[in-house]
Amino acid sequence: MGRHPGESIEQWFERSSKEYHAAWDALGAERRRISMIGYSTDLYPLLDEGYDGAMDRLEAADAERGDAAVALDRERRHTEEAKRMRDDLDRRRMGDDQSTERSRRPVYEDFRDGNNEVDWAEFRAAAAAWDRAHTAPGSVQDPFNNLPGE
Repeated sequence: MGRHPGESIEQWFERSSKEYHAAWDALGAERRRISMIGYSTDLYPLLDEGYDGAMDRLEAADAERGDAAVALDRERRHTEEAKRMRDDLDRRRMGDDQSTERSRRPVYEDFRDGNNEVDWAEFRAAAAAWDRAHTAPGSVQDPFNNLPGE
C-alpha cells in the first residue's frame, strides 16, 4: 500500500488503521465461518483459502499501520524539537543570552533524510565535534551520561 502522493502522515496513519480494523473484522468473519462448517482439526484454517487470505490481509495491514505509526512519531518528535529550538532562539534574540535548551550529544536519528536513511558521515562528524567541545582534556567520558557536569 504505502503512503499516497499528497497524503499527510496523519491521513496515512488513519487510513492504515482503518484497513487494519477492517482486516481484523474480516479475519473474525472467517473464523466464524470455519466454526460453522464444523471442522475440528487445528490444521484446517491453514489450508482454507479464505482464512489464509484474511490472515495475509491482516499481516499486511499490521505492517502498514506500524510503518505509519513510526513515521507519525518521528514527525511529531522532530516538530516538537524544532519548535523548542525556535522558541529558544527567539528568547536569545530578545536579549536573554542564556539558552534553556540542554546541550545534548547528537544521535543518529537526527541525521535521517526523507528516505529514512542515515547520513553516517555527517553523524560521526557531529558526534566527534560535540565530544571535543564537551570533554575536558585527559578526562574519560562516561558513556551513560553524555551531559558533562551533571
